[in-house]
Amino acid sequence: MIARIWQGVTRAEDVDRYTAYVEETGLAGYRRSAGNRGAWILTRVSGDRAEFVTFSLWDSREAIEAFAGHDIDKAVFYPEDDQYLIERDLTVRHYEVASAGDRAGYGGPMAETQREPVPRADSGEADTALAFLSFARHCVLKKADGLSEEQLRRVLVGSGTCLLGLVQHLAEAERYWFGHHLGGAAWEADREHGMAVPADRAAADVLSDYRAAIEDSDRAIRAAGDPGARIAVPVEGNRHTLRWVLAHMTSETARHAGHADILREQLDGTTGR
Repeated sequence: MIARIWQGVTRAEDVDRYTAYVEETGLAGYRRSAGNRGAWILTRVSGDRAEFVTFSLWDSREAIEAFAGHDIDKAVFYPEDDQYLIERDLTVRHYEVASAGDRAGYGGPMAETQREPVPRADSGEADTALAFLSFARHCVLKKADGLSEEQLRRVLVGSGTCLLGLVQHLAEAERYWFGHHLGGAAWEADREHGMAVPADRAAADVLSDYRAAIEDSDRAIRAAGDPGARIAVPVEGNRHTLRWVLAHMTSETARHAGHADILREQLDGTTGR
C-alpha cells in the first residue's frame, strides 16, 4: 500500500471554505478512483495561516497513475485552488506503508482501516446536502474495493443480500429519483433488477454503472439548482422538492452503506465507515 501526501497553506479565515472545497474536488476524486483506500484532510491554524495536508492511501502506483497521470509526483490542482492557496507544494510525496497498525501483536481492537471523517461542507443548503449524499455514496463504493467477483456476490444473510446487489439497487435508485422524478426521464419498471444481479453481468460493470448513475444524478441536481425546485414527475400525486429527494436518497444510501459495512466485515474483517 502507498501513502500519498501533499501540503499547502491558506489564510486562517479560509480554513473552513478550503476544507469544503478540497472535500468536493480532490478528495472526492481520490475516493471515486479504483484502488483508493481512503483520503483525509489534516489542518493546523497558526496565527493568520492555515496549514493543510492531504493524506491518502492507495493499493498501487498504477492506481495513483489512473488518478494523477504518469508523473504521480506532480500535484493535481483545481480551478479555485488559486483563490485560496498562498503557498503550495508543487509535488506530492509517496511512501510505502510499512505497517497498517492492525490488531496483530498488541491485542487491541481491530483497526477501522476504512474510517473517514464526515464532510465539513457547511456553506449552503444545496452544497451541504450534496456533500453528505456524496459521502454516503462513497462509503458504499469503498466497501467493494479490493474484493473479488466471488466475494462481491457472496450471500451472507438470510435475505439473500450481497454487496454487489446493494450497488446495483442504488444505481437504479439514483436514476429513478434524480433521473426520472427530478429530471423527467422515462422509466421502465420492467427493466429493474433490484438486488438480484444477473450471473452474466460482471461486477466491474455494476460498479461502473453506479458511478455513471451518480454523475448523471449530480448533473440533474446542478441543473435544478434551488433545493426548493419541484420535481418533474409527481410521487403519489405530490410534486415534492429537490430538497425532499436529496433527503430521501441520502437516507436510502446511508441505510444501505450500513448494510455494506456489516457485509464487508463478515467477508474479510475490514471495518470503518
